[in-house]
Amino acid sequence: MKRLLSLIGAISIGASTSATVVACGTKNTQLIDSNNEQDKSVITSKLMSQTAKALFMNQNENIDYNNKHISTSSILTSLVQNKTLSELNITEVGNSNDINVNSKFNDVYNTYFDKNLMAKELNLSDNIYQSDVKALDNETIESLKKVTDLLPTILNLCTNPSSLGQLLLMLAKDPSVITNLISEDTLKSLAKVLDNDTLKLFEKAFSSDIYKDMTYQDSLDSSVIGLANAVNNLFSNEGSDTLKYDTKDDINSNYDKAIDSLANNISYLMSGEKTISFDITKNIKAIPEVIRFVRTLLLPLDQFKFEDITSRAMTLNEVGAMRDTKIVSNKIDIKNIFNILNALSTDNEGFILKNIVNFLLGTDDKLNISYIDAIFGTVKYKGNKKGGLIKLVSKFVEKLNKADFVEFSVVAGLKVKISIDFIIRAFLNMGLGQNKDDNGLTSYVEDGTITADTLLGVEALPDFLKNVIKAVNENNDWNKFALNWVGYLWNNDNKHLNLSLKSYLDKTVGEIVEMFQKQPTDKALGFDHVTNNALDMISNKKLSDIFKDLKDSTEKVEKSTVDFDTLANLFKSMYENDALQNALNDVNHLFKHLGLNDDGSFVESSVLSNVIKMGAENKDWLTPLIGCLDNYINEEITNLSTIKEKVYKYFKKLTVDIEINAENDFIYKVSDGKITNIFNIKLKTTNSKAQISEIRLLKN
Repeated sequence: MKRLLSLIGAISIGASTSATVVACGTKNTQLIDSNNEQDKSVITSKLMSQTAKALFMNQNENIDYNNKHISTSSILTSLVQNKTLSELNITEVGNSNDINVNSKFNDVYNTYFDKNLMAKELNLSDNIYQSDVKALDNETIESLKKVTDLLPTILNLCTNPSSLGQLLLMLAKDPSVITNLISEDTLKSLAKVLDNDTLKLFEKAFSSDIYKDMTYQDSLDSSVIGLANAVNNLFSNEGSDTLKYDTKDDINSNYDKAIDSLANNISYLMSGEKTISFDITKNIKAIPEVIRFVRTLLLPLDQFKFEDITSRAMTLNEVGAMRDTKIVSNKIDIKNIFNILNALSTDNEGFILKNIVNFLLGTDDKLNISYIDAIFGTVKYKGNKKGGLIKLVSKFVEKLNKADFVEFSVVAGLKVKISIDFIIRAFLNMGLGQNKDDNGLTSYVEDGTITADTLLGVEALPDFLKNVIKAVNENNDWNKFALNWVGYLWNNDNKHLNLSLKSYLDKTVGEIVEMFQKQPTDKALGFDHVTNNALDMISNKKLSDIFKDLKDSTEKVEKSTVDFDTLANLFKSMYENDALQNALNDVNHLFKHLGLNDDGSFVESSVLSNVIKMGAENKDWLTPLIGCLDNYINEEITNLSTIKEKVYKYFKKLTVDIEINAENDFIYKVSDGKITNIFNIKLKTTNSKAQISEIRLLKN
């Protein structure tokens, strides 16, 4: 919208423009007195005719841009602003020494229009398209291109510290190189955000020390407590306690409080009662806690062989035994992760998904049910296994259910109460196709005691689950689904359900995003709401192809392990001796504070020495991965360039008829030969310069 405010104005590509007042394509240059109000109105109307053409592109889907609406501001910025008036076939210009037919558009713009052409109180008719539009340039992609061009050089310098040191010495002699990129005030503001307490949280996010003498289950519980703190921070829950998680005693004291808090906040978010807000000055401490949670989830991947994860469903006991062992590694193998992602395409049985669900939610304990328990009270899980994150899931479902149990009839006249925690554990285990001997629910499914209709009769069951169960039942797949629902959801041909997760691998990223987006109304997002982003470079690629590209890019890499402790040491060096604070508050000696010596060497264990170590450790796998990303970026830039050429040809063919209603009040009839739009654009004068005050669509 900001680009629109500054650029949407007096832009003209008049090759095909005709006017009922003044002909636009004349070859003879006419000099118009810019001090004459009538002449000013004529030239203003002709300049604004190109805004009308840009509005036409906003209003209608464009076949050359995948049937998308195109940003008005992008049309004007990308196709017009740097052209001369003669290139735009505007031969009627102000009679001024500063303006002639060879003037750039911006010169004319500054003469006639306010720098913010769109008035703050701009009025738009309801039938103006006001939803998502695409730009002809993608600033995010262009910025990423600069990064991918620079990163390989930086990584190479990390393996040659002496050369890097000499380069930094040159930069240190001229602090303006830094301040031209980021001002001193911004650096000082950043110092306030990245205080030492925040840096210590980032250290914890990656350090192995926080999990010393802890099992994987302990580490997961600790990270859940941190996540609860982060979510409270993002919800701005004033008065909420920051729960400790550094020791086993802390975990035992605070875990139940944490999952209760998380479950409440998630339910508030889903109901719309609360919303997440992010202000970097207030919520920065939430980021390291989220990172620590994700890092903790990834650590178990290195404890099993690739074949174990991809070629069979691991048992509940195998995963349970892993959770009970102490953490011995703080590393992950990026190559292994890419190989697992690529293996999804050939995994017809859902082994990978089952193992992930098992890691996160499986309960390696007996889950027995009996009618005796049902008669004398609620069936509950009586063990003490936390089962990964299962207690958090159970607590969340309890919040949705507004009770910690569900009640339903299994036989005529007999109602059974089963605790949410029990039934969630039991059905998750059953979905893995395991625990058939211990899980009484399995036998009740097999003998027909628990049917699809049984669950559909539970009022508390969410509608989306009821819809799944109905679709499964209509396909006569209830038993098949209930006894192996993870595998079923991964790969099935149930047309009633129309949900097979494996099929998503053969969809493009764009198709998947659209499936989960709410269908926008014409006023869902606002006028000229540009939606270009980094995902555009992969929007036309299938997930399976992306996973294969990632796997292929690192296939020949020998060293692909990320050591999280190196990252932890980096953040530690930032707060030790106030290194980062001193650097950000003293730009003239920034590199010295970060560890650069006068001879170009680096102080041991300083910020810069840790950056160099991190770059050198990860260069082998990052370099080909950057190459893969660069290919995607180049493809998108080429694609946008082709689209821009086609759109420009289309734009030039648009015809515009102009009618001057009154001073600063114009009617534009824009047509491509098939579609015709009529716009009424009104201007107002602010400090002797024009601004658009109203746009109305008279004919759509």
